[in-house]
Amino acid sequence: MIILFEGIDKSGKSSLIKRFVDLSGMKVFKNPVKPTATSFSQGFVNGTYFGAYELARLSNQDFIFDRSHITELCYCETKRKYKPDLTTWLKWEEENKHNVVVVYIDAPLETIKERFVKDKEEYLKQSDIKKIAKKYEEYFEASKLSLIYIDGSLDRQRMLTQLVIQLQNIGFWSAVRNR
Repeated sequence: MIILFEGIDKSGKSSLIKRFVDLSGMKVFKNPVKPTATSFSQGFVNGTYFGAYELARLSNQDFIFDRSHITELCYCETKRKYKPDLTTWLKWEEENKHNVVVVYIDAPLETIKERFVKDKEEYLKQSDIKKIAKKYEEYFEASKLSLIYIDGSLDRQRMLTQLVIQLQNIGFWSAVRNR
């Protein structure tokens, strides 16, 4: 099983992943390459993620991906100025929909803004956050994968509880607990 954690920067992904890993013992893959316009061409993204997903499948272990191909598909137009080709990924999703689930952490704009200020970071403008959030919506409408929404404005324990309940509801939590 593969769980893809997604969401706008500062939505609460890292906090939730850490707590879920403590609970589940799953391994985490975090893309080691920082996104830049030159390093993230469509081919680079496809090669990186297709390879990582195949390694996860071949290892016969459950994996968490702290961001995935979905991040690049949703950020690329706004941050790297190219339009993605979704065809390849939608085909991959059709083939893998039974063992992949997406966890999307969604936090209100004000919460995200507060976290950027608190962490003294200035990565995304408000207009960019709205554009990227819209791209996530559009992507999930076309996606074939199971999708779980988590309220990123909740405290960490409530986010974790929400995640476990939703994984149980779609039949994924028992797979994690039995390994």
